[in-house]
Amino acid sequence: GSVKGRRNAGGLAGYNYKCDVVQCYSRSSVESAWYAAGLLGYNHTGGIRESYAAGPVSGSAFFGGLVAFNDGGTIEISYWDREGTGQASSHETDDAFGRTTEEMQRAETYAEWDFESVWDIERDASHPRLRRTPESAAK
Repeated sequence: GSVKGRRNAGGLAGYNYKCDVVQCYSRSSVESAWYAAGLLGYNHTGGIRESYAAGPVSGSAFFGGLVAFNDGGTIEISYWDREGTGQASSHETDDAFGRTTEEMQRAETYAEWDFESVWDIERDASHPRLRRTPESAAK
């Protein structure tokens, strides 16, 4: 998909206020004049864990690979594809990492992620994706 906005645009959400974003990802392209990022444009005291972004990001001011602006939130074991997003940096704190596309297509890159029951990946061919559970397949 693609997201275009003037302010607070992200592949998953433009603005996150006190919510936890866990085991999420976006490969959408994101374009915004202010606060553009692959996952969240603006993260206000929310938590991000075990998530990633890989789609192209462009903006005029305040943009980043995973989060454009992190305002007091926590980010843990999350990643952004530096080549895919076109972003060498991101406004993260704690435990967030920019990696090459090649690294993003390998399970060993994702420390502590569960590739037995939550995530799936085709080595050197795809970014991680969430596994389908019997409950989600029925919907």
